[in-house]
Amino acid sequence: MRAEPADLASKRVGELILQHWGIDAESVDYAPVGLGGHHWVGYENGTPKWFITGDRLTPGRFAQLEGSARFVRELVDSGADFVVAPLRGTKGQLVQSVDRRWALHALPYVAGTSTAQGWSPEWASPTEQATVARIVGWLHSRPSPAYLRHWDPTPPHHAQLLSALRSVSRSWRARSSWAAQTYGLLSTRHGVIDDLLTQYDGLVQWARTDADPWVLTHGEPDSDNFIRADEGRLLLIDWTTVAVAPRERDLFDVLQGPGDVLAEYQREAGPHPARVPAMTMIGLHWRLSHLGHDLARLLTSDSDEDDLTIEWERLNERLERPPGQFTV
Repeated sequence: MRAEPADLASKRVGELILQHWGIDAESVDYAPVGLGGHHWVGYENGTPKWFITGDRLTPGRFAQLEGSARFVRELVDSGADFVVAPLRGTKGQLVQSVDRRWALHALPYVAGTSTAQGWSPEWASPTEQATVARIVGWLHSRPSPAYLRHWDPTPPHHAQLLSALRSVSRSWRARSSWAAQTYGLLSTRHGVIDDLLTQYDGLVQWARTDADPWVLTHGEPDSDNFIRADEGRLLLIDWTTVAVAPRERDLFDVLQGPGDVLAEYQREAGPHPARVPAMTMIGLHWRLSHLGHDLARLLTSDSDEDDLTIEWERLNERLERPPGQFTV
């Protein structure tokens, strides 16, 4: 997130980490990084030492964050060296509720680099991609804790997508040229989205009944969710999406890149293939999510001054692409 939330400023975050973690940071600065929660960096002697994340609470969100934090903590305690564990607070908590509106957790700050934000298959090299495949294979071989949630196949932004489709059948007045041209495109191309939804629903039903068991998945092990730490490790971050799911939920990201790394994955996970129907399902999951996001941005635009060129170009490309491809 690029803008610091008005109801959770840096000074307040500094007070909260002192109160709930005993962290006496000399300063706390907002960090405009990431696409999900909000982030701050705490300093000691002028050096970054803590990384604090805040998530706005919605129904069920706190339990999800607690489950993912507990799981990561247990991974580290079991010897996994590719994750960074959240710090325990003064009462042993890993996640702290604040004013019933926010959930905070704190981690050690790790110096390193990542790729650009947003979905990316851009591994630094085939060797790095092979390392990622082994990490994910090891994760998939672990038993699933009973407290972890199961994957909800409903794509993000699904409600916005359905709302956009409903707008085709009713009288509607555009508030900007972006909205007007999007409405025109949707009125002629909504059948494409209907077909994608039908195909996706059928594949979800197949996945629920297929014999291959669901496994522990990270959910988004793409390049920008790995930190190349300055001290040499490759660290998988942002575990809030962890869930028990078809293995292709992770393989979709891992197998796209410069190398053929399925054998590296199977060294850790066992002789499991990447099933074509499941890979297609995950590709459609993300394609429908991105369609919903871009349609919502364009249709709700109320000013011709909005710069939505990227959303418009992506929307056209995703509506033109043939169904069933593995790209998003």
